[in-house]
Amino acid sequence: MLRTGDLERISRSLEHRLPAVASHADDAVCGAVMKILALAELPAPDKVGSYVYRAALNEMIDEAKRGRRFSEPPRSLYDEADAGIEEKVLGELEFRRIREHVSSWDNANIRAVTLTVLDAGYYGESLDTDELTAVASEILDRELSPDSVRSWKSRGLARLEREFLSTDGSPADPRRSSDDKRT
Repeated sequence: MLRTGDLERISRSLEHRLPAVASHADDAVCGAVMKILALAELPAPDKVGSYVYRAALNEMIDEAKRGRRFSEPPRSLYDEADAGIEEKVLGELEFRRIREHVSSWDNANIRAVTLTVLDAGYYGESLDTDELTAVASEILDRELSPDSVRSWKSRGLARLEREFLSTDGSPADPRRSSDDKRT
């Protein structure tokens, strides 16, 4: 595969498929080759290429997940071709703007819970109260009660609604809505 350029083609394909972590493509392919070499039973020669591709793709997806938890806004890994580029870019820009705004909130509890809810929603995931409590507890590094987390979620989402939607439901400028310092 090295001689025929297959490994290089796999790396370039992965770079195009997951541009957010394109710089990790070569390392992911090398890791996949190492996994094959460590197997007790090698896959059939005609299956090696697909094994390398799938193992490297999984490693890149894991890398993207590790790097974006709360340090940067999430990026879509699977639906890149589904939406038009303008909608995708505008949606990501708006999400970043909202996330950045929430990150500036003074109340760490409401901030952590609201960011977790936003991230889950961005990925189409649904967190029940127990899951949200577990994640928020981990982020804040202390045990939290589900009732408190429910309250912080409600307050955070209500604040977002006030700050990002005007009374008629159209987008609002959050910089104008600094009347709520309690949250």
